[in-house]
Amino acid sequence: MSTSTNPVIEIGLYDADTDTLIQVLQPGMAIDASILSTSNLTISARVISGSALDGQVESIVLSLNDDQSRTENIEPYSLFGDRSGNFTGGSLPTGVNTMELALYSQDNANGQLLDTITLDFTISQPPFLNVIAASKDDLPPLPDG
Repeated sequence: MSTSTNPVIEIGLYDADTDTLIQVLQPGMAIDASILSTSNLTISARVISGSALDGQVESIVLSLNDDQSRTENIEPYSLFGDRSGNFTGGSLPTGVNTMELALYSQDNANGQLLDTITLDFTISQPPFLNVIAASKDDLPPLPDG
């Protein structure tokens, strides 16, 4: 959670193929993987205009599950980077994920640490039917067609 009392950052899940927002991430949110049109995703953050830190943030360190980390100096601040707003994508693991953001007053995570934000969210696997049969004779007949 942010150390600020009012939100200063909007964190979104993006389709990196089309650079479109899929969902604004909220603490504890569950995302059904079956609704995602791609596995080429990214998480991106932007400073909310008019927020307490608007105009003060110069870099953000984004970290996912302590496995993937990136320092970004220009909006959009995205986990896998971008080229002039064209997102580079990657894979996000299913299960519970923790996104941590550290906001700094200077480029390259220098200067004053302005805020830290931690956001937990879950990407769930689509349900599947698991059929266990001792032999082929135990399987139900398949419908015609």
